[in-house]
Parts: sequence; C-alpha cells; structure tokens
Amino acid sequence: MFQSRNVKRCLIELFAYPRWLAVEKINIAQCPHKGYFDPRDRKCWKCLWATECRWIDFDNGGEVLSRKSTSELIEALERAVNFVEDRCTHHNRKECDCHTCSWLRDARSLLKRHKTKKLTRTTNPPTKAAPANETRA
Repeated sequence: MFQSRNVKRCLIELFAYPRWLAVEKINIAQCPHKGYFDPRDRKCWKCLWATECRWIDFDNGGEVLSRKSTSELIEALERAVNFVEDRCTHHNRKECDCHTCSWLRDARSLLKRHKTKKLTRTTNPPTKAAPANETRA
C-alpha cells in the first residue's frame, strides 16, 4: 500500500480512519463544542468522549496534519493504533478482513518500516568518501 508514495502523505491518509471512528462515537448534539476538545473547559476533561474529541482536535483535517513533522505524525500514529485497538478487541487481527483490522495491519506495517529504516540509519552511518580531487600518497 505504501511502497511508492510519500511516507508523510501515507501517514496523513491513515489518520482518516481513527478520525471517523471518533466522530461516529461522539454525540455532537450534546456537545457544547461540537466535538472539539477545549482544554480550558473542565467538562471536556470529564466527558465520556474526551479521547475522541482530542483525536478530532489533533487531526482537524489534512491541512493541519501536513504542517506536522514526520516524527510527530509517527508518534501520533502509534497513539492512533492504540486508540483503534481499544475499540476493536474481539477480532483475530491477523486473519480478519474487516476495515478496522486491515487499517491496523497497514498502520503497523508503516510504523515497522519507519522504525527499521530509522534503526538502519543510526546503526550504519554513511561513510565519508575522500574528495575526488585528493591524491593518495
């Protein structure tokens, strides 16, 4: 799914599903902030949908996400995986083909590749080649 596309773009696309899950769960009609988390409002901290509202607030559409760094998005995707997993406990995720389980496999795959790439860069630093115009004695 992610081989030829930009990692940051893939990350942003992956956030659509946890956002949808959050919006589906919130009772917008009862929310004075229309589903957006207000950290100054004590009611928000005690609300049943506080987690979901924070997701919506974090995401707030692709435009806000595109301004975040790749490392911020990776950290957020790790939290998104936990968020989605908390809502999907009854599946055999390795075999299930439902949208949630497929999303979890895609998200984990991207996280694993990112960590592997990052690990490779830190354990195998690039070697410095001698400039081409230098002559050896």
